[in-house]
Amino acid sequence: MSALSLKKNLIIGLVGLAILIALSLFATQSYFNKKEITAANEKCHEVNGSPVVHTSKFNLSYSFECENPGK
Repeated sequence: MSALSLKKNLIIGLVGLAILIALSLFATQSYFNKKEITAANEKCHEVNGSPVVHTSKFNLSYSFECENPGK
């Protein structure tokens, strides 16, 4: 195998690894944000509130508000 071919394979491998790591981080962030939103929703319902949630695409960021009709 020539040195050029070895470098090419190394670069392809590193790019593939970087993409895999980025996708893993993306999926992890989305998963844990969804878990946080679910927990906040449940707590809001426990105090007879009405949850208002705004999320970005893929749950990468969100805002949460618990509107309590009794207040």
